[in-house]
Amino acid sequence: MRAPLLLAALLLAGTTAPALAFDCAKAKSPIETTICATPEAKRADDAMSAAYAALQAGMDKAHGQVLLRNQRSWLQQREARCRDWSQETVRIDGACLARETESRHRLLTGEAEYAGPGALPFRPSFSERIEPAHKVEVSIAVPQLAAGAGPAPGLDALLQAAAKTADDPVDDDPHYSYDAGYTITYDSGELVSVLFDIYVDHGGAHGQGVQAAANYAPMLGRALKADDLVDDKGVTALTNLCRAQLRQEKIRRGADADAVDGDLTDKAVGDGIRTIESWQFRRDGAAIHYDAYEIGAYAEGSYDCTIPWPVLRKAAKPDAPLPRS
Repeated sequence: MRAPLLLAALLLAGTTAPALAFDCAKAKSPIETTICATPEAKRADDAMSAAYAALQAGMDKAHGQVLLRNQRSWLQQREARCRDWSQETVRIDGACLARETESRHRLLTGEAEYAGPGALPFRPSFSERIEPAHKVEVSIAVPQLAAGAGPAPGLDALLQAAAKTADDPVDDDPHYSYDAGYTITYDSGELVSVLFDIYVDHGGAHGQGVQAAANYAPMLGRALKADDLVDDKGVTALTNLCRAQLRQEKIRRGADADAVDGDLTDKAVGDGIRTIESWQFRRDGAAIHYDAYEIGAYAEGSYDCTIPWPVLRKAAKPDAPLPRS
């Protein structure tokens, strides 16, 4: 894979020198030409490259090398996610490139998808563990409170724990890789929600992608709990809502309408609602995430039940620490 011209050259050379916008007159690879042909992707790529350069400039050599390797990995992931694998000829989706690159820019700058009044400032941190002899490769990106942030007891620890949700390798694992990135989906003085996308591979038939959210209530000064949001009545209401939504999505994906209800039991759907790590908050409401295997076969992939703010507020406890506007 060839990454965008100048940034790719710097990354592959192992340097931590600043990366600048590349010259579209020299674009050759499918991903380069797609970026140059898609104004939104080009703007996002320029901004992301500048953010990467600024972050590198403030790091010592050791931390800069960790960021360098993390950026290399992300460039590969971006191309894999945005390539049309149904075609023999390499075709890249420009809208996907713009979306993925904008997300990376926010990660590198500590910005949230939605930032409301009282938003906390964040900065990214990167860590890794590489053991060639045991084929262990661990790469984790986590947001940390930036200088000048107000009191948020336990938030940094919550974020670190969420990034390491999946299991660690055992001594006799012949292979282990773990990659965690994040998106700050909501950030205000009322609620902070950070979504971690994690991929773990023990060397089996396939790896496993999972999501875990860290949700924090600044007004309470602690991590948010599912019990803070809904009582049994609320769980029942949201279970019925999500079951109907998930059933429709399963059928849309090709599932047999007569067979889907066996996967969508009260327990299976309700367990997600009772698990705060499954909750994701965004500008327009919340989502309950179900990883592969939780309500269906691995091949089905993951599912999300989306809950607009008005619906959630109606189902939530009267004193639930949720944004009120």
